[in-house]
Amino acid sequence: MKVKPAYSGLMLLIARNLSLITGFLFTLLVVRSLSLQEFGDFQFVSSLLYYFTFPSLIVTYWALRDSARGEFNLKSSLSLSLILGVFFFLLFLLSSSPSSQILKIDYLLFFVASFQIFVIYLLKVMESSALGRNPSLEAFSLIILEVSKLAFGFYLLRFLNYGILGALISIIMAQLIQALILLYKFRPLLKIAINKGLFKKWITLAWLPLFSNLSYLILNLDAVIVSLITLDTNSLALYKASLSLTQVIYNISIFSVPLYPFLLAGGKVKYSNSMLKISLLLSTPATIALIVLAEPLLYLLRPDYIIASNGLRILSLAALIMVLSNFFEIVILGKERVDVEKDSKLKDYLASKLFKIPLINLISNTIYLSLLAFISFFLVLNRSYEPMNLMEYWSLITLFSYLMAFLVKFRIVKREQKISINFGSWLKYSLASLPMALALYLYKINLNMNLRFFPLLSHLTVMTILGLVIYSVVLFLIDDEFRELAKNLLIKFKIFLTKHEEEKIES
Repeated sequence: MKVKPAYSGLMLLIARNLSLITGFLFTLLVVRSLSLQEFGDFQFVSSLLYYFTFPSLIVTYWALRDSARGEFNLKSSLSLSLILGVFFFLLFLLSSSPSSQILKIDYLLFFVASFQIFVIYLLKVMESSALGRNPSLEAFSLIILEVSKLAFGFYLLRFLNYGILGALISIIMAQLIQALILLYKFRPLLKIAINKGLFKKWITLAWLPLFSNLSYLILNLDAVIVSLITLDTNSLALYKASLSLTQVIYNISIFSVPLYPFLLAGGKVKYSNSMLKISLLLSTPATIALIVLAEPLLYLLRPDYIIASNGLRILSLAALIMVLSNFFEIVILGKERVDVEKDSKLKDYLASKLFKIPLINLISNTIYLSLLAFISFFLVLNRSYEPMNLMEYWSLITLFSYLMAFLVKFRIVKREQKISINFGSWLKYSLASLPMALALYLYKINLNMNLRFFPLLSHLTVMTILGLVIYSVVLFLIDDEFRELAKNLLIKFKIFLTKHEEEKIES
């Protein structure tokens, strides 16, 4: 199946934005059901899980690249992944006791969380196969995941008052449902026999996907290191709560994801420029809106979190940088062909972008983690540790590390793929965002944040719609390309309505 990057990207973006709404509601449900300390404990356990699901990349890395090129080895992928899942499930159960004792977190949380490991090893294979073969199906499964998670969460947290356990069980059950749906859709591929030769290839080349994502393994050490140095999870709670709000920006990266299998399958890189423009068109106003509305959004989560408003503003800028960085990484890795060549040797892989890009991320994240550990130690040793102060330093370090990696990737893609940021278009998006920002600011300063939850949520919803309308109108007036895009969308919508009416008449 030939991947259409723009269509698949749009479907994924729509699905991700729908799931963003349900995901935000789930976050609200969790945050408002747990104390600051409990939410920090929940985030610590979730971060620890990453280290035991990390080896799933040994399979999913190649499953995605192979399926994008029309080579479907689902049975082989599932078999090896589930073997790894059982091993790391047992390892997590045996090794989580020290963390439970040091941070005084109930071991029952670790026991329940261990079942998520097995589910993730199943889910990641299915997601990789869907993304390579049919990204639109992946979009559909995302909606199922988020809706299921919200439904389970509402029942377990509100009706049964299960607290952290309810949050963990909700996520596990939703991920299991998503995995089983994808497995059902791809069941014909299970008829293809297991290829034992792939086991040997994947295990022999395991170093490549593990190294490629080693930077993310290091990145996720931040929660563990901060918690163990400070013996406190409050700064982690503030950071993660703010980070959850920036998902509205991070999710824009989803629009670019189908570009990866498209390029892997031999697609032309010329589509990248238009997709980059759309990414900037969406991420620029989202970033500015989040900066303006930092206080009411954090207050909506829980009044305790409003002290993290400056940190949220910094993380919003970091998220914008990461959207661009991820886009350039997709283009660079998508055009790499070393794994297609049958006679590629170790030195060829080491000279390829499959090695160099992860190395850039690794260096950036190592610097990030080193600075974070140093600041945490410094604040604790000088007895000046406060959750809010550390959270703000943490946000600045995040922005700095993202910026370093972005600049290097930007230089590579500009030199080798002749792709660059259209600063003229970006300036228009920024100018169109200014009237929106002013309107949101005037609305905010007259907003009574002591309102109850639903009245405050309704005000923020009105503010979001107002900002979107102002941005769209101003951009329509000053940008020819946006006017053309709007007209094309309107024409396609009219064609859709006409066909729908004709079908109704015929029936």
